Amino acid sequence: MYKIIALLLGFFSSVRISFVGQLMGSEILSIILFPLSKIRKLFFDYKNLSNVVKYLSLLLFFQVLSDVYNTSDFQDYSRGISTIIFSAISTIFFVHLLSKNLRLFPVLILGIVISKIIFGNFELTESAYYFDDELNLFKSRIVPILNYILLITIYFFSKRKNYFIVFLLITTYGIISITLGARSNGLVYLLSSFFLLFKYKLFGLYKISFYRRILILVPLFYFFYGFYVDLVSKNDFGGLNSKNQIQLIDNIYNPFELLYYGRTETFVAISAIIEKPIIGYGSWAKDHSGKFQKLMEEIKGVSITKN
Repeated sequence: MYKIIALLLGFFSSVRISFVGQLMGSEILSIILFPLSKIRKLFFDYKNLSNVVKYLSLLLFFQVLSDVYNTSDFQDYSRGISTIIFSAISTIFFVHLLSKNLRLFPVLILGIVISKIIFGNFELTESAYYFDDELNLFKSRIVPILNYILLITIYFFSKRKNYFIVFLLITTYGIISITLGARSNGLVYLLSSFFLLFKYKLFGLYKISFYRRILILVPLFYFFYGFYVDLVSKNDFGGLNSKNQIQLIDNIYNPFELLYYGRTETFVAISAIIEKPIIGYGSWAKDHSGKFQKLMEEIKGVSITKN
């Protein structure tokens, strides 16, 4: 029975339903099956689970405080509050499920893979079924599937202690992701492969201290960064989006500039946090003055003046 539940949870993870905001089908299934969870025993067996719930409860408290202070609309604060509550319920149920048998993990991932293949980025609303289109097909459609297939693959190789194969798979996939335009995804896997060298004690590198690892990683990262930006700027490499971002940069060998133009929304969010660091803006805050939208446009507007 638990294998079927795990498969269904994974399968419905890509289906979003408009009900008090956006709920994943897996969240609704978790809520329905939540009574099966033996909460007291789970909290006793898994101490960190109780910490997760405590921190989510603390987040909920401050979210409510922020909504009251900012007089958020009912629709907005109900979505914000429900997201935290459903996250806690889903986490508890997932721990309950995997506590039965860790071999349910690949079954869960398999359900996600099937769901991604069938639905893609799927959203169920009251009036329509639609797919979220992006220019980069590999990044938006294929990567979400390959990531989970890779998870299943390395799970089985890790169980058999074929750690060198795991390292090769992660490294190769990271390089392929960067080559085909999924730069952030590829970077995560390449960094993971670097740390796996020490975790799996490959090539005798586990004897190196943590600080020496950092001293190796930083220049190595910068060398490959320089190699990457040269390929993008001088050749058809890394996808159109990467090439457009590189063209905005004054000094292409400054990785912080690429981060600035590649993750504009992050820097805008930081500006918003600095403005109201304590009480925030409430759930699903709206930019009524257009201040942050203007900031976003100013950053991206550099492309207009340079091209």
